[in-house]
Amino acid sequence: MLNICLNEKNGRWENANDLGGIPKNQFNAALECLRKRCKPVKAVDRFDSNFLQSKIHVVHEEDDAIIFLKEKLHKGELADDAIVIQVSRGGRPGLANQEHERWNGTKCRAWLLKVRNHTVLEQNFEAVVALLSMTSSDAEAIYKNDLNKVSSVLREIFTKQTTTTLLAALAILCQGYLAVQAEPGGESANRSLPEAVKTALQDMGWWDIADSPMLKPALQGEDEGELKTLQTKVASKGYWDVLGIRADLEDACAREWKPTAKDKQLEELKNSDEFKSFKKLVTCNFPVKDPTIVANAYLALHEKLGGARE
Repeated sequence: MLNICLNEKNGRWENANDLGGIPKNQFNAALECLRKRCKPVKAVDRFDSNFLQSKIHVVHEEDDAIIFLKEKLHKGELADDAIVIQVSRGGRPGLANQEHERWNGTKCRAWLLKVRNHTVLEQNFEAVVALLSMTSSDAEAIYKNDLNKVSSVLREIFTKQTTTTLLAALAILCQGYLAVQAEPGGESANRSLPEAVKTALQDMGWWDIADSPMLKPALQGEDEGELKTLQTKVASKGYWDVLGIRADLEDACAREWKPTAKDKQLEELKNSDEFKSFKKLVTCNFPVKDPTIVANAYLALHEKLGGARE
């Protein structure tokens, strides 16, 4: 039996509308899903006499349960390899910069893991299932921030969120790539570029600054060798990998593209005409040699993010 302990400071979980940022209906549905997957599971709380045998403990950001559980671990009363998952009520970002912990007692060990992305728990049913069925191997990998060793859903839950949106960051990378494809001399010197690339450069406002002395010499036609170096750099895996693990990029972008999309809707979005040119960029091979792929993705982003077209 997998016991999941819902530690609540001020009362039983039965009286709560959400479980520290996890909608209660999502939580209950996740438990039912685990049961259907032939995993005996029971949700208990701190008032249950067997709660210390729980493998999974869900606690709040400001809950005294953490101190209590740590004391029990050092007394050897906590289940070995217990995983304590700390969530922030209402999804506040207070846990984002706190480090995960591994507790080592004389008879047992446990992990205290801080949820970084509460939004995915609210929007993605499978994320709650993944959270509640974590293994000790998952916990150790998350503790070490070795997120390549866990599922894509767990990676999303425990990856720090930034104030810069993923789509906006991609738009900036596209602009950097496209800028080094243009020949010096402005619009008149670039008539041979593919139409998509010319349109993207126009939307970027590139022709307005193409003759600016503030640009790097390579972009003004004064250093051909450096220009080739820049072109190689922006086409490389390293340039685009600043966005994170590429295997997760398509799903992450799709969720940001349409935050209300879930499950089947998300898959339909990823295969839609609306997302097609963008998907081609986030799934293409390196180095990125075709500037039209980047240009078409940028144009889709420009429209999605509310850019004006002259």
